[in-house]
Amino acid sequence: VFLSTASSAVQNTSIQQLLNSHVVLQGPVDGVNSAQSKIRVLGQWVVTPCSQSNILVGDVVTIKGVVAANGSYNVESVAPISGLYVPGATKLFLQGVVTSINATTGSLLIGAYSVNYTGALHALSGDKLAVGELVSFTGLSFAGVSGLYADNGVTLPKPSSQVVANSAISSNSQTGANSQTGANSQTGANSQ
Repeated sequence: VFLSTASSAVQNTSIQQLLNSHVVLQGPVDGVNSAQSKIRVLGQWVVTPCSQSNILVGDVVTIKGVVAANGSYNVESVAPISGLYVPGATKLFLQGVVTSINATTGSLLIGAYSVNYTGALHALSGDKLAVGELVSFTGLSFAGVSGLYADNGVTLPKPSSQVVANSAISSNSQTGANSQTGANSQTGANSQ
């Protein structure tokens, strides 16, 4: 695992930029198990092959990697973000597999971590949320209240064990180019 310091500018990136950068978690470390080389961010335990002796509970980190179909995280890198975590002000990012959903209350679980997605319904359709779906949310968490209050969200293609699935997101976003005037001459190149 590569360990580096990330700039605080990551806090201001869009959900699509985070996805394109293979970010799976961004938030405060709320648990450390040095014996098993694990850290917990937003309720998600991730295994990091290198020593995490310099990562402490309360540190804010960006974790890049991929989410497997079973909801586990295959971590590529852990990057501490300079600055302190401020509940209700520090932007968080969570990607994971939905383990439970309650459409009546507008909440779901990723693992055992609660996400209130009502603030993200402008960006996604609640009927596309289901157990087993891969989702990503940005939002805030508040002191004394467990969970994430999402302000943006997206459903993603079903997770696989290959990172290649993430690159398909980028190529899918380019399909609109075929609908542009004059782009028909590029159709042959796109079909290669």
